[in-house]
Parts: sequence; structure tokens; C-alpha cells
Amino acid sequence: RPRGGVWRYAMGKNMWKFDFLRGHEFRARDNWGRPFGTPWGKLNLGACIQQGDTQHRGEQGLFEGVGFRLFQLLDLPASHSTHVQFRIVDAEDEVPLDDQYGGDFWGVYLAVEQLDGRFLEEHGLPDGNLFKMEGGFGEPNNLGPNGPVDSSDLRAFLTAYNAPSQADLPDAWWRANLNLEAYYSYQTLVQAIHHYDIADGKNYFYYHHPVDGRWAVIPWDLDLTWSDNMYRGGQTGGNEPFKSRVLSNFSRTPARPALATEFRNRVREVRDLLWNDDEAHRLIDEQARLLRGTGPLTLLDVDRAQWDYNPVMTNSAIVNTGKAGQGRFYRFPSGPGVTRDFAGAVRVMKNYVGYRATNATFSLDTLSAEPLQPARPDLAYAGPEGFPVN
Repeated sequence: RPRGGVWRYAMGKNMWKFDFLRGHEFRARDNWGRPFGTPWGKLNLGACIQQGDTQHRGEQGLFEGVGFRLFQLLDLPASHSTHVQFRIVDAEDEVPLDDQYGGDFWGVYLAVEQLDGRFLEEHGLPDGNLFKMEGGFGEPNNLGPNGPVDSSDLRAFLTAYNAPSQADLPDAWWRANLNLEAYYSYQTLVQAIHHYDIADGKNYFYYHHPVDGRWAVIPWDLDLTWSDNMYRGGQTGGNEPFKSRVLSNFSRTPARPALATEFRNRVREVRDLLWNDDEAHRLIDEQARLLRGTGPLTLLDVDRAQWDYNPVMTNSAIVNTGKAGQGRFYRFPSGPGVTRDFAGAVRVMKNYVGYRATNATFSLDTLSAEPLQPARPDLAYAGPEGFPVN
């Protein structure tokens, strides 16, 4: 079936979800061809085509694929993803000679792991209740063997932190009921990649750990990221329920100063070790190389030839022409080194790493600034030129 919410049919190149028969699960492989440890009962295909009015068409799923990998590198459970080509074999000719837009090839897609019981198994989590959150409540995607089966655990958690007296909950309550260490990492990356399409209570899951009893937030749907002009624009969004309750919306005089200090410590750690022009750039380059491959023409060029001027993209009876539209590949907003090709998409992401790291108005550095933080020591080499091994 087609995937997606309000824009399910908007872009012409649709997203898809497949359910596999029990005993005939999909043996997905990663970008290196290695099988994942747990077979997939469902296959989510992202269409790798940005909404036309965002000016980022042509990033070809890098935004989401790199985003999921960044969450994993912060030791958070997040979906595996892998780029694939999608073909529908429904005629004798693979490529009709008289129709550029016909044939088997539907384009480059991003296969994304479903959040369910298999996901928990793959990521080493005990079999517990997992809820897809939307509209103020959650739909169970997995029910653990120890229950409950009526969502009463979720209801009790929501009731407690939504109560008028929730501001009086002690820090100890949050430590006992929310995996704060994981949450600090989650919110750090939400801010880094501008994952602000969570403000309407959607695009994340709640997981109830059956052993320690704590809840954790698991990310989902990361396509509208890596730019300030994406959904819920601006610089300080990412307003899921705990940002105000635990972190006081990043106030410099937070209601919970101990938790705020722990969060800022984690932000600085992520900045030092991952969100920088060394490690983050390496990850972006790695994903881009695996996606594009080598050679003067690759499947990305075939995908663009299939969709950039496809007649369906201007057919208002089928698509939303503001979200679809023709000739919108590689029309990125201008920036240092941004070219009108796939390499330009890579540069857009690298530029955004620097922007979200150090921008004076709002960045991870301004977010985590601590007046009493000790000065960082400088390391310098002293010795003969050439760094002799002796």
C-alpha cells in the first residue's frame, strides 16, 4: 500500500509499505550487502524525493539515511536503512523504446526498518510495549509478553506527565520513569539535524522497557531535516512533550537545573566526538559514496531522468503540484560550495553541520554553553620535525 500521511500522493513518486506473509519474511541487507540479523516482516520504502517547495530535491534519501545512522552512533535504537532500486515487473519489455517514463524501473528508494517486535530483537532490547505516538496517544506496534495489553501503562505515563501538577514532579520521578540519558542524546540530535516535524505529537515512538520500567523515545520519519526551511522552521523547535517538562525549553534558568546541566554536558560531548567537520563529514561522505557509486552516470542519474520531468509531476488530478512539479532536482538554496548536482546535496549537509554547530544565534555550542565550564586544554607537539617514531 502507499505510505505517508497528508502528502501520501503529493509527489508522484509514492512511498510504499509491504507486508510479508508469516514464514516468508524479507531478508534485508545493509548498504554493504550484509544481511541484517533479524528478517523484516514489513518493508517501508521511502521515495527519496523531497517536497518540491523545500528546494532540496536531489538529496536522494541522504537526509534520512544519515539521520538514522547518527542516532545509532549516539547509542540510540533507530531504524536501519539501506538504499535500493525498486522495480515493478508488469510487462514483457523492461524498458519500452517509445516511453522514457514506462518500464520496470521506479527509481531509487530508501528501505527503512519497521519499528515492531523484530526491531526490538535486532537492537538488543527486551520484548516490551512499543507505541507509535500521534494525536496525543499511541497505537501499539508491539506488545510484550508481560503486558499490559490494554495500553494502560502508556495511559498512566501520559496522565502523570500531563497532569496540572506535573511541574511538581521531582527529578527522581523523571529518573525513574524516563531514560534521561537516551533522551538527552535524542534531543541533541533533534536540534542538530532540525528534526522539527515532531511538534504535532508524531514521528516518534514510545518504548516501555519491561525490566527497568523506564520509557524511551525512538525516532521516526527523518526526511524533513537538515535545513531551517523544513517543517516547523526556525531554529529552536523540536517541541515534543519532554523538551518543556525536562529541559524548560532550553531556558538558561531551567526549572530542573540538574537535568539541564546533564543535557548540556551531553550536547558538548556529541559536539566533541561526532557533530563536527571530521566525523560527521566522514559519515556523510561514506553514505553518499555508497549511494552514488562511481562512474560518469549512475542510478541517481537514471532516477532523475525518470522523475524530474515525468508528466505525472504536473498532473494536478494526481499530485500536489506545489509539492511535485518539474525541473526541481538540485535547485538547492545557495551556500558555500553548493553546486547544482548530487555533490551539492552533500555540501548542503556539510554546511549544515557547521551552521548547527557554531551559529551565534542558535547552535549546539550556544545551547550547551556553561559559564563555569573549565577551559579546554590545548595539546601541542614538542619535538623534532617529521614526528620520528623514536
